[in-house]
Amino acid sequence: MLNCISTKFLGTRFAILTAMSPLFLTISSASAFRPSCKDVYLKVQNNTGNPIKVIDLDYWDQNSEKWRSELVPNEIIPNGQPWQATRNLERINNLTTKVRVDYRTRTKNIFGKESWSFKVSKAESKSETCKKGQIFQITLD
Repeated sequence: MLNCISTKFLGTRFAILTAMSPLFLTISSASAFRPSCKDVYLKVQNNTGNPIKVIDLDYWDQNSEKWRSELVPNEIIPNGQPWQATRNLERINNLTTKVRVDYRTRTKNIFGKESWSFKVSKAESKSETCKKGQIFQITLD
């Protein structure tokens, strides 16, 4: 009787491990543990003629086929001035990527009062291979 229970228990454990093996293979794939692209210099130059407010910064992860977000403070950039930061971009070392900035502009509402637009504008850098010290620049005209 004890031997029968042990065999059923081992059979159940084997079935569970077999069912979960695709998950383990996914987790252990090389892309899941790809190192960060270190000390990446990001620059957004505001040449729009008006102040802008940077609200989000993303970079493209080609292996996952999705945009990854970098936290940025909602920062106002006067016309003619840059926003700059140095970051480590996770999971994209030696991969082709690009950077995208989301920002708002100043507009007048129906009462003539200036405020930040509801519309979010977006702009992207050119695609580059991400490596240590890489520069990604976006100029907003």
